[in-house]
Amino acid sequence: EVTRANIEVVTASGQMLDGQIGYIRIDSFKDNTPEQFQAIYDKLIQDGAKALVFDLRDNGGGLVRSLEKVLDPLMPEGDIAVATYRDGTTRTLVTSDAGECDLPMAVLVNGNTASAAELFAASLHDFGKGKVIGMTTFGKGIMQNTQQLPNGGALTLTVAKYRTVRGECYHGVGITPDAEVEAGEEKVDYDNPNSKTDPQLAAAIQAVSEQ
Repeated sequence: EVTRANIEVVTASGQMLDGQIGYIRIDSFKDNTPEQFQAIYDKLIQDGAKALVFDLRDNGGGLVRSLEKVLDPLMPEGDIAVATYRDGTTRTLVTSDAGECDLPMAVLVNGNTASAAELFAASLHDFGKGKVIGMTTFGKGIMQNTQQLPNGGALTLTVAKYRTVRGECYHGVGITPDAEVEAGEEKVDYDNPNSKTDPQLAAAIQAVSEQ
């Protein structure tokens, strides 16, 4: 017998590393990500984090509305990102309120960091909030809409490109890290971050320590 049940997928997790460095791993941007992120973020701040490292390696993106809520406590007040449509119309995509984190920050990325995850990294970078560490990202800076078809199929259309209000669209190019660091020989265990076996994490910790 199989019993139906709702399963809460963990998309954001974190812990305090040595030196009071707060580490937050974001797997993807789903509806439950902002709530999970906020709980971890608040706990790390309450516990006296002196800096924050956000790990978005292998994060393929997700919902922009979730990204906006995650970025809100980190960014200054105002427009953060915009979308430009085919007719040239530009619309605000991400905004932030007056609450703003003033801790040193760094974002870990790699070639599988895409879409909304890239916009997260670009936002912190373009606003001077944090360093981007790792390898050049995937390069997906477009918005798409999916329409259902009468035959049961679906059609996905690209409707706009997006960027931060202080940067250029990175679609097809990717985001070049401030410090390019290749992955180590051992596979990264996101549940147990270890700077001794993860050179990219070690570089991020060094970056926030120097800010």
